[in-house]
Amino acid sequence: MTGVQTCALPIYQIVTGGRFLIIGSVTFALWRRGEGLHFNALIRGLSHEMCLPVHNFYAVTQWFPDLYPFMHGKFLFNGFLALLPGEQLSMGIKLKEMMALGFSGGGFAPSLLGGFFIDFGVWGIILGMFCLGVLMQVFFNRMYYSTSDYNRLLYSYLCAYSLFFIRNGMFTEIFPFWGLILIGGVGK
Repeated sequence: MTGVQTCALPIYQIVTGGRFLIIGSVTFALWRRGEGLHFNALIRGLSHEMCLPVHNFYAVTQWFPDLYPFMHGKFLFNGFLALLPGEQLSMGIKLKEMMALGFSGGGFAPSLLGGFFIDFGVWGIILGMFCLGVLMQVFFNRMYYSTSDYNRLLYSYLCAYSLFFIRNGMFTEIFPFWGLILIGGVGK
């Protein structure tokens, strides 16, 4: 194939980069919370970040649909309301209030699977993950077979954002939308 630029990145470089990203993120979080940078705090913070999505997903399955009905798309598409003028209630805050959770700070982060489950149950997880996989494959192919830096930037942004939404759920924050809007404006 002529005219196609490919990027072959060895798997060990990807794994090593991922390790540094995870450890760096946890270290930054510990420093920001003032817990110190000793080994036990690092392990505790790392295990917290890795186990939190599983714990929160389990909590969601205990509350929906037994105590509250499925939201039929309200949770997934609520993030788009943040683009409208005025103040919009975060679904994380709403979930925290619904579940009567008393922790201070922000809202409840249901995880990627939890967000799909809140809206449509098990079928929501199956269909949502399938659609997400197809979407990521389309953007990967655009990045891989293109010489455009725009496609690489867009795919890199989606990969970085995917780490965020594994923990917090899709479309829960306004920042990723503005990032996509800015990248879209740069690329056109």
